[in-house]
This record gives sequence, C-alpha cells and structure tokens, in this order.
Amino acid sequence: MRRRGLLLLFVLLAVFGAAIGVGYYAAQLRPTGRGVGEAPYLFFDHLSWMPFVAAFVGIILSSMTRRVACYIDREGERVLRMDFAGRLGHWLLALPCIVVMFSGLALGVFFIPRLTPDGQATAFLFNIHFVAVVFMLVGFFYLLGNWALSPRRLSAFIPFVGGKANPIYEGLIFYLHRAGLTKRTVHPEKFEGSEQLAFLMAMGCLFPLVISGFFKVAARFYEFPAVLSHFMNLTHDFFTLLMVFYLIMHVPLVLMPWMFPCFKAMVGMGKGGGGYVPLDFAKRENPDWIKHLETEGKVK
Repeated sequence: MRRRGLLLLFVLLAVFGAAIGVGYYAAQLRPTGRGVGEAPYLFFDHLSWMPFVAAFVGIILSSMTRRVACYIDREGERVLRMDFAGRLGHWLLALPCIVVMFSGLALGVFFIPRLTPDGQATAFLFNIHFVAVVFMLVGFFYLLGNWALSPRRLSAFIPFVGGKANPIYEGLIFYLHRAGLTKRTVHPEKFEGSEQLAFLMAMGCLFPLVISGFFKVAARFYEFPAVLSHFMNLTHDFFTLLMVFYLIMHVPLVLMPWMFPCFKAMVGMGKGGGGYVPLDFAKRENPDWIKHLETEGKVK
C-alpha cells in the first residue's frame, strides 16, 4: 500500500507538472488566425468546462474509496492516525491550493498590483492558476464526498460536538504550555482545539473561494448582473488574502517539534509506514483519543 501510495503521488505530481508545462507552451503569443494580431491560448477561455468536470471526478473518486478506521497496533507500537485516502485527499487539496493562492496573488488582489507587466507572462500565470484550480477542485470534492460517506470522520474536526472542550481555551492552554508559561495542560481528542479552529478557518475560506470561483468561470460564457459580478470578485479577492494568511500560519506550525510525528505520518514517513504515529507519542499528546480507541476495541 505504501509503494502504491508513493507511486500515485508521483504520478499526480508528474501530471501536475506536465500540465503547467503545457500551460507555459499555450501562453506563447501566436497568430489569432483572424488575419490580425497575436494572442495566447488561455485555459479559462477555452477549457472553462474543466473545473465543473473536476468537481464531478472528485465525487466519483470518493465513492470508490475504501476508508480504514484508526486503530492501535500494539505489536508495532504505533497508531493509525490517517489512512491513505485521508492523506491523498489532504495533499490533493493542499498542494494545488498553495499554487492557486500565490498565483492568484501574483495576478493582483485588491491593493496588490499584478506582478507580471506583459501579456504573455500574465497568460502563463492564468494558465498556472487554472491547472492548480482543477487539481484543487478534485481534492476538495474528494474530501466532501468522503465526509458525506463517513460523517463521523468529519465530526472529529468540529468543535463542541460530543462534549468536546472549548477549542479557544484548549488551544490557548496548549500553546502556553508549549511555551513554558503554564504548567496546566490539556488532554485532547484526535484533534486539539487549535487544529479544530484551523479546520473551520480553512473550510470557511475554501467554500466562498470555490463558490465565487465557479461563478467567475461561469461568467466567461454567461452575462451576470454587474452588481453580482462585482460582489463575487470582491469575495474571491478577500478570501484569497485570508487563505494566504492561513497558509502562512499553518505551514510553520505543523513543522514544530511537537507536531513533527504527525507531519511525518502525513507525508508517508510515519513509524512503520505512512499514516502512523508512535504509540507513546499518541498516548502523551492525545490520551483521550487513545482511551476511546481502546474502549471501542480498535486494537490489533
């Protein structure tokens, strides 16, 4: 499974890179065929149906996915924290999302001017943005489909569900303890308070971005009222900036020493294979989660 997962990730990255290469080639200025001028081939103009197909593909892939429940492996002294499908959905969304956000910034947002002065470079940025959007939508709807089929997995991210602690208080104590400013500590479930809040912020940005993004694509072949178009453009720009801020905060935090075993599990470097964290780490960081797994008999 680990080899197949790495192979799939390699194939996806290769396809993503090849698509960007095609985007660069397409952005070159060529005769329009109308006898006057030159113009690039813009994916958003000629392939505007692909984002809609990407959403459909993500849902179909999720329906074909077999999920594996978290469990404690006593013999291997490890715990399955994230199965392959969960990791695939995360990276299929996260990696293109980074490209989408920063290519969007380069194209200009609110007070940030466009970074590329000439038309050919701008066309290439638009094509990069398009390719990343298509991959991101596959990942986004893949995750939505998984959560629809397994609501319990989604509930693990949601604060206050099932008597969970206040996420703001829990997150504050968690980081104050890490900084050595308090001896108090928390005993979180699988995801502690700040992780749950980060999830809500990510989804709170992604949903408006996806909805406004679909609108912007649809506006290329259907004329909407000017007020609605302006509102959707402002929405897209605002949540782009908010999502960039989220990414700038999120990436360094997951590389902190206390989170590094989880990061290794997410990239396939966990103890004994991808998705696993050491049992002693899980007992120390998420004791209530381990107790629940033991209570439910999720032990092998």
